[in-house]
Amino acid sequence: MKKFITIFILLLSFSLFGEGKVIQFDSVSLQAVAYKPLGNYGDISSLSMGVIEQNNFTLFTSDDIRFLTRMGATYNIPLDDSFTSIYDLTFLLGGGWIFHPSEKLSLIPQFAAGLMLHHLTWESGNYSSTNIYADQYYSLSLQAGLNLGKETGRWELLFTPEVSVFPEQDDLGLLMGASLGLEYNL
Repeated sequence: MKKFITIFILLLSFSLFGEGKVIQFDSVSLQAVAYKPLGNYGDISSLSMGVIEQNNFTLFTSDDIRFLTRMGATYNIPLDDSFTSIYDLTFLLGGGWIFHPSEKLSLIPQFAAGLMLHHLTWESGNYSSTNIYADQYYSLSLQAGLNLGKETGRWELLFTPEVSVFPEQDDLGLLMGASLGLEYNL
């Protein structure tokens, strides 16, 4: 976990170099997200809702390849009455390939991998407990962006369907969902 956090912080610090450098901070987005948990995770949660913040970078002079860091926080609606709360935090590193079908539309298939932290609290009779644990986390998405300004406008409306998996000890957690939000291009 220390290595992951170190790499995450280093990548964020490299983004400050600016134009003409190896890594250039390209855009930042904030999106509302909703997931439908499936598999064993779907047995304890009916719906997951929250927010995602994503930073996008380009390397060297390539405008077609994007690298990203992403952080998300979601609240899960428990199905089991013994659970009082279920929260998830995600930290991801990834990349994507940018396609421009038109001047106003961009499509970006993205893959990211990282860490998901679960925070569970439950009660059973007079007993209550809190459990925090981590899983590896993988996300595959297709981000569609609609430019809201002129040809080179700074704001984009984003819609991103996503499938995410997180291997657990005895099962494979699965989330299917989508996010909607805004991206500011620097």
